[in-house]
Amino acid sequence: MRIQGVFAVSALIVLAFGCSSSSKQDPGLAAGGTGDIQGHDTSPDGVAYPSTNLGTKASTNNPSTDVVGKPGNTMSNFKFYGYPDGDVTKGLAQISLADFFDPNHKKWKLIHIQAAGTWCVWCQRETQATVPIYQKLSGEGVAWLTAVVEGSTPGSAASQKDLDHWVTSYKPTFPNVVDPGNHNFGTFFSAGALPWNANVDPANMEILSAGEGAPSSDGSSVTSMDVSNEVEPWIGFLAKHPADPATGVRK
Repeated sequence: MRIQGVFAVSALIVLAFGCSSSSKQDPGLAAGGTGDIQGHDTSPDGVAYPSTNLGTKASTNNPSTDVVGKPGNTMSNFKFYGYPDGDVTKGLAQISLADFFDPNHKKWKLIHIQAAGTWCVWCQRETQATVPIYQKLSGEGVAWLTAVVEGSTPGSAASQKDLDHWVTSYKPTFPNVVDPGNHNFGTFFSAGALPWNANVDPANMEILSAGEGAPSSDGSSVTSMDVSNEVEPWIGFLAKHPADPATGVRK
């Protein structure tokens, strides 16, 4: 079961803060700022980030039933400012999705992305359930990235202040970034429909799954088990069904 932080927002919010259609990267710490972030365009091993089949469509693969479906689009190499290990004392750093691109699954077996708003109770619950088990997930090869996209009210563009509040409140030890006004991820979900979660294959940056709402088995909370059940099945699926490097088709 998935629970959304808010089920509807007013037309005014949608018009004022709707999803961005821009192809530019995140312009900085404030929505509408100037100067794109100069982040990495290659993997840590120097492999160029995939540049074909870019889009927002998720695959139709199903790890629960072990069904190989149609491939998803490649997620663009979005770039942000944030805290690589959740430590605000180290200052902001530039973080790119290319930093998690791992063509041979040497370090990362799966990338999980959560878009959150500081106002969103279900976003808070998901993060609170993730923090205690992150070291376990990381040991299994899961890279977790949280993007704070909205501030204290639905539709409000997130700022560094919102990111800092989020990180100091929940103390994550995984990368947390700010995506002001949904500049990057806004094309993936409806305005105010948070949290949004996606699973991505580090080998080719294919969007495996994506959806609005938090994972919840009982509809009233998000547990660490819910989070584990969200990501761990994909690890085995990707190991069993690697994508062909040339075509993206899985075996």
